[in-house]
Amino acid sequence: MVDKAGKSVIINWQKKWKINNILSLILLAFAAAVFLSAIFHMFFSLSFWWILPVAFAFGVLFFSINSYWKITISDVARYLNNVFPELEESTELVFKPNQSLNLLEKLQKQKVEMLIAGLPQPKAIYSRLIRATIIFAVLFGFSILASVLIHFKHLGFTPIKEAFSPTQKSTIKPEVILPEIDRFNLKITPPNYTGKSSREQEKFAVFAEDGAMVSWEISTNKAVKQVSLLFNDHEKLVLKAANSDGTEWKAAKIITKSGFYQVDLGSKISELYQIEVIKDLPPVIRIQSPKPTTVIDFGEPQKNLLKTVLSDDYGIREAYINATIASGSGEAVKFKEQKIGFDASFSGRQTQYNLQKQLDLKALGMQPGDELYFYVKATDNHNQETRSEVYIVSIADTAKLMQMEGMANGLDVKP
Repeated sequence: MVDKAGKSVIINWQKKWKINNILSLILLAFAAAVFLSAIFHMFFSLSFWWILPVAFAFGVLFFSINSYWKITISDVARYLNNVFPELEESTELVFKPNQSLNLLEKLQKQKVEMLIAGLPQPKAIYSRLIRATIIFAVLFGFSILASVLIHFKHLGFTPIKEAFSPTQKSTIKPEVILPEIDRFNLKITPPNYTGKSSREQEKFAVFAEDGAMVSWEISTNKAVKQVSLLFNDHEKLVLKAANSDGTEWKAAKIITKSGFYQVDLGSKISELYQIEVIKDLPPVIRIQSPKPTTVIDFGEPQKNLLKTVLSDDYGIREAYINATIASGSGEAVKFKEQKIGFDASFSGRQTQYNLQKQLDLKALGMQPGDELYFYVKATDNHNQETRSEVYIVSIADTAKLMQMEGMANGLDVKP
């Protein structure tokens, strides 16, 4: 199981790496095409439809002069050897059959397979794609800006000059209300996970938490047959009459997505009013100690201090440590999983916790040669979960190391 896990981890990383590198070259090709097309559009009024053939040409060029998109298993193995010294430059052993290995190599292979299964995914897998995305975004933004400037130039309008003109005043555009509406009121009731109280406002634009209940009360200065709200041009909410005169109307709706809506009085329809939903973010976990991999040598205290900071925008409901102890080696390896709680009370309203937990390896039942794999998991009031990277704490097996050293000294090495 560990053998297959270590090998599959490397193969999975190699596939992701290759796909991301290919996507990065495609993005760079489009970035170059967009930039070049924008230049030609500015000076020669060339159509932007040339972006596709130009991008194809750049793609052929980039794929022919760059070979990093052909990343192989061997490339990933060499990278892991360079970045993770605990692998002792032995990653290649994972892909060698046991029949071709001597005893020391087999022991080393088992150790490396266990380490690889718990390694965090290398950030370098996404580095080229992130850089390509940034380059594309910058050049695309430049192209949009160039197009806008040319458009205003043709209209005889200079945006920069107008923006800083002393006669211009920085004002917020007021909402345009239908003249038939005498007064109105909106009540926003945030969902329970936020812990916030209800609030009222006298404007149609809605800025509410995800899952908030919004109630409308609209009064008209003359009788109307029907009042409705039209969301994003297709969803319709009909208000209920609150009196017999047809001048008082009420409705409520749970808001879960951003967009726009209009007030429809039958004969007239209002302008677009904005709806912006404030999404609930998942918890954030930041591990301060220990290091990703810790080895406790003979004579050192078999304890390890975990320090972490948990934060969430509305509050954390639960957090714990998921620990797995690996004992033995090869086919005889055994795994024992358990949850370890923090010495803290999670009220669900506190947005940040600075936590510490002393991991007593002896109390957990660990012996020399055993390894502890653990991660921190946190849940917020909206049942969103986040887990940290996997950390490894191992107790050095001095007896096994001495035995391996004796075996190595006993080998008959001939030139």
